[in-house]
Amino acid sequence: MSRFKFIDLFAGVGGLTEGFRAALSTDGQPLFEPLLLVDSDAAARDTQLRNHPGTRYEPADLATMEVAQLRKLAGLTPTESLDALIGGPPCQGFSRLNKGTRRMLEDSRNALLGRFLEFARELQPRMILIENVPNLLDFDGGRYRSAAFEFLDSAGYQPAAQVLTANEFGLPQLRKRAFIVAFQRGLIADELTFPRGKFPPLLTAREVNAAVHGDEDAFFSPPFVSVEEAIGDLPSLDPGAEAIGYAGAPFSDYQAARRRGCRALSNHAARDHDREFIEKKIKKIKEGGSNQDLDGRSRFDRGREIKYLSQAYGRLHRHGIAQTITAHFANPGSGRFLHYRDHRSITVREAARFQGFDDSFAFYGKHQEQQRQVGNAVPPLLARALAEHFGRLLAMHAPNASREIAA
Repeated sequence: MSRFKFIDLFAGVGGLTEGFRAALSTDGQPLFEPLLLVDSDAAARDTQLRNHPGTRYEPADLATMEVAQLRKLAGLTPTESLDALIGGPPCQGFSRLNKGTRRMLEDSRNALLGRFLEFARELQPRMILIENVPNLLDFDGGRYRSAAFEFLDSAGYQPAAQVLTANEFGLPQLRKRAFIVAFQRGLIADELTFPRGKFPPLLTAREVNAAVHGDEDAFFSPPFVSVEEAIGDLPSLDPGAEAIGYAGAPFSDYQAARRRGCRALSNHAARDHDREFIEKKIKKIKEGGSNQDLDGRSRFDRGREIKYLSQAYGRLHRHGIAQTITAHFANPGSGRFLHYRDHRSITVREAARFQGFDDSFAFYGKHQEQQRQVGNAVPPLLARALAEHFGRLLAMHAPNASREIAA
């Protein structure tokens, strides 16, 4: 059987594509195959090609690319149809401080989302999937969402949107992302719905604290994959140290799934923090605590007019869950990125574990480039859930798609 063909725009390191590659039909067959990835990030492209050498990945600025050129790069004839167009166009115009914006699809800061929609209108794929920050849907009273839906409706599509939370799909991370999906009008008779995660919504902080710190004999199974379940099998590291092999066997299903027979360990190198910084700052932070929990004399922002954010210099808790992984996780002052046990910030591999990348997927480039690749990626496990949910709809309702299902 052949697979549904897709193009990934603004692909980055390929988190969406990783999930779509892994998606399976109900009978266990691969659903999707990438025709083309496009992005201007040279380091991210290099990482994707080193992991998947046969991938067609064009290093280009999509703001200036024409549809005919995109078709040619993907190997599509002028009349050939595309099964899916996916991507996460970067947008900076969703700040709640910029509520004066009205013609949002024309906002220069959001031009790339508009460009993505133009590509969709011209290519007419059977399915469209867009990933972005949650503010995409509620910015300025939902005007941007309405503008995007009106565009898709006029282009012949039935759209739907929802904010999904990564931990509900088995990821050890509190990450929320907005997704817009659209199918060609008439292809799906029913209203479009999104997949549901296998984990329930999180408990409140009070409920978690009561369960964790209450009766020591009480059994507590958190409704998420914990930090320790995600990275506890990775070797302990001192600042500046590196490990290229595992220290022991995995002790959680999540660890075993990420390792999947991988023997060598990549990207597990700790940042070399200054010794004085470690003694005077990092060691003061208890597991699960942050600078904000220190007394007034010990706080790092003592005397500063502008105080640090609550998550700054935060240390993970082994039984807790990671906060959103950003492109700056090696900087302890930028969020809750201190290891729960070691006196250092988390490594690229640990951040990749929180994002759901398998250990066999290695990251290349300078350390800051690797951070950006991991932090900006769509978590592959979340992408896979979407790809399987909507891919199976395609298999049911698109008999003329490029994927021919064997009898």
